[in-house]
Amino acid sequence: MVWYRAHVQLTRAQARQAATLSLGELDDKRRRVINGRAMGSGFGAGEHAYAVPAKLLEAGDNLVVVNVSTCGARAACMVRREAAVRLADARALR
Repeated sequence: MVWYRAHVQLTRAQARQAATLSLGELDDKRRRVINGRAMGSGFGAGEHAYAVPAKLLEAGDNLVVVNVSTCGARAACMVRREAAVRLADARALR
């Protein structure tokens, strides 16, 4: 089991944009939490990207937490390198 935590700073305008949590390629169980609020969980192989509900992002500091369980070393490295919050204006925040 691996936990990833990242702080993402957003302006007020960025926090109002549509956003996607992109995790890259995984073949494991995962849970996603933004600012202490659950964003869901899942299991399966392939690329994983999730629409972030507008109410979860805030202006200022946002804490993104991803838990990946039953992962091998390759999956853990993929999450660390590829995970990002992608905004509608095409910015990727890591």
